[in-house]
Amino acid sequence: MRTFTNRNLIELTNKGYTKLRVLEDKEVSELISECESLHTTYNNDEWINRGVTYPSKGHAKKKSAILMISVDENKELPSTNDIGNVLRDYTSYNNDIISRVTGIKVPQSTRHMINFRQYLGKTEPVFEHFDGEYLKGFIDRKDYHFFDEALLPRFVSLLTLKGGGRCEGAVLVNVVSGEEVNTCVEVGEMVIFNNIKFKHQVPKLIEPRILLGMRTFDYLPYHYILEPKDGYVSLGDKINYGYVKPIGSGEATKLILNKTK
Repeated sequence: MRTFTNRNLIELTNKGYTKLRVLEDKEVSELISECESLHTTYNNDEWINRGVTYPSKGHAKKKSAILMISVDENKELPSTNDIGNVLRDYTSYNNDIISRVTGIKVPQSTRHMINFRQYLGKTEPVFEHFDGEYLKGFIDRKDYHFFDEALLPRFVSLLTLKGGGRCEGAVLVNVVSGEEVNTCVEVGEMVIFNNIKFKHQVPKLIEPRILLGMRTFDYLPYHYILEPKDGYVSLGDKINYGYVKPIGSGEATKLILNKTK
């Protein structure tokens, strides 16, 4: 049974991250198959144009499938709730965790962006970055991300589906201190972290590895802007040196819809 203990709650609230086991071996295999099936179904121009699938760069040693999903149908923003049972349960579990941490119930129609990423071995590092829905002025360089406006999710979860145990997985980088935290997760374990307090990166991987990232831009995210404004505070990052403010889900939905017009 998946649990989120008081210890996990205290760690996520105070330290900004926590690690826990969420899948058994059989579920891991099933979830990999479900994600591969989603990629086969939705990785085409029709679903990219609808905004359900996000195009991803091809790479000889790295493959990604990026989609918007939800447990129940979302009638306002593009997503699919035609997902497998393990992915559905895992998404619902993430909703429950965020509900418990924020004290506000996350609707099951809330969208999550999933990134099913397969590292095929001897892959180059993924540099430190904030996950976000980049609304304006996004630049993707070899060594940094820069954006003028974005929706930053409060939390990001990373689940290891293959290749755990070598401490080669995601590394969290404290925005203020620069301190690095190596999450060292095993297969079937996830780390969930505060996406405002930490950026994350993936070092050069020697062995193959599969990660499933999950985050929601729609549910009570932080709005990031480049110039100071009343109600906004400094993000504190040296690269993305702008300002953030928590906003409601309704305002976030309007910003996303305006982007897609």
